[in-house]
Amino acid sequence: ASDWNVRSFTVDTTPPSIELDNLPYHPYTGPVPTFTGTATDLATKVVSVEYRVLLREDSSVIIDWTSADPVDGAFDSLSEQFTFTLPAMDDGWYLLEVMATDEAGHVGTAGYNTPDGFMVTTKPLVRFDPDTPMTATPPMWVTDDLRTRDGTPTFHGDATSTTSTISKVLASINGGEWQEATITATAEGATWEFTPSALAEGTYNIRVKAVDATANESPEELYTEGGPAYLAFTIDMTPPVISNVRVVDLGPNSVTIKWTTNKPATSRIEYGKDTSYGSFSDEDTELKTEHSVTLTGLSFNTTYHYRLISVDDVGNEQVSEDMQFTTPMPMWIYAAAGVGGLLVLIIIISILAAVFRRRK
Repeated sequence: ASDWNVRSFTVDTTPPSIELDNLPYHPYTGPVPTFTGTATDLATKVVSVEYRVLLREDSSVIIDWTSADPVDGAFDSLSEQFTFTLPAMDDGWYLLEVMATDEAGHVGTAGYNTPDGFMVTTKPLVRFDPDTPMTATPPMWVTDDLRTRDGTPTFHGDATSTTSTISKVLASINGGEWQEATITATAEGATWEFTPSALAEGTYNIRVKAVDATANESPEELYTEGGPAYLAFTIDMTPPVISNVRVVDLGPNSVTIKWTTNKPATSRIEYGKDTSYGSFSDEDTELKTEHSVTLTGLSFNTTYHYRLISVDDVGNEQVSEDMQFTTPMPMWIYAAAGVGGLLVLIIIISILAAVFRRRK
């Protein structure tokens, strides 16, 4: 019999993919920006990552291909985090290109914020907090899409300058007058908070700009729509509208009540034997427009008062007017009454028959 020599091998036909992280004030940065990212290959090791910088205006090369640094000290795995810091750059717009090479020689490329690139500036930078740009006064809250019923929400962010200290941060609602925010100095620059005067229901935008100690202001591009210092938000103070109320499946000890709201909301019923109510159903916290709640443990042949409660995703609550339903008698009572009536009739007939016989 012949001997078999078995060896494993890898087929790699695809280049590495590259994911670049956003700059803190994306796409704006100070004169010495640091970039980070991850290069990933599906089959073979990533062995190198390089970058180059071009002037956006004419695509002329400012920094030719230069090696990036592996975060863990070596490019030797399928997925590698990398970092590099550019030398001091003049103010202006630039393009960044990155390429990663795998062990099989395949090359993957990516660009930062293509086709716009990034802007270097010595002017102060400002932004909204990436995680919590806006808060409301408890127990009110802000939804993920920046809606609240609080007419005086508070906005949060930070600012930095590579050439001076931050002297103030200004905020403007819907393009109105610039108003000063409260700032707190930090090692990196400053954090800021701003609470506007009471706002009516509606859709708004807020822009912020920083001013440093030498009176330099943030670039206007920073607080135009799409920039890190521009935020759109909504004040929603309108509760859901309750309609199409139906009492269904009414029984001696339970009832199901259904209703409709004009926007997604929660479902709950307050009920009792008079308008003091006193009992609540469990709250169904699922936001929906078609609602159904079943009440159990009711007394038969009893009139109940109830009202419907629906709350939307920003906390606007709608409570319906008072309504009533009456639980029926159970069937066994009717059956028992029927049997009892028959027995009474038999007794009466027997008595009449006995009297008739005596008269004869």
